[in-house]
Amino acid sequence: MDGREHDERLPKTLRLAKRREFDRVFKAGRRLKLPGLTIIYASNGKAVSRLGISVSKRRLPKAVQRNRAKRISRELFRRNKALFGEGYDFIFLLGKKFLDHPYTQYCEWIRKALDKRKGWMS
Repeated sequence: MDGREHDERLPKTLRLAKRREFDRVFKAGRRLKLPGLTIIYASNGKAVSRLGISVSKRRLPKAVQRNRAKRISRELFRRNKALFGEGYDFIFLLGKKFLDHPYTQYCEWIRKALDKRKGWMS
């Protein structure tokens, strides 16, 4: 990039990276299930919400599929940050059917699921 372009990547400060962070969310988190996607969330005590992504070779056997699914899920989180609130860690567990549904469908499903759970973070 030449500096004039807007960087739209998900910053590292908004990503879960360490195993202990993932383990904490898996252990203490609550689950929200959508077709091809399970969202696990837990409070992190910080001013920002962060994202971790988990997808196994068993679920999406080809690297191209896994990488595409991860790009799409990062974009879901980045473009819809307001829906996810602040102070929580999220893990997106990507399933076999994740790539069967369009990005816009996931945006709608996430919006509806979170609307159903007004006060869902409590």
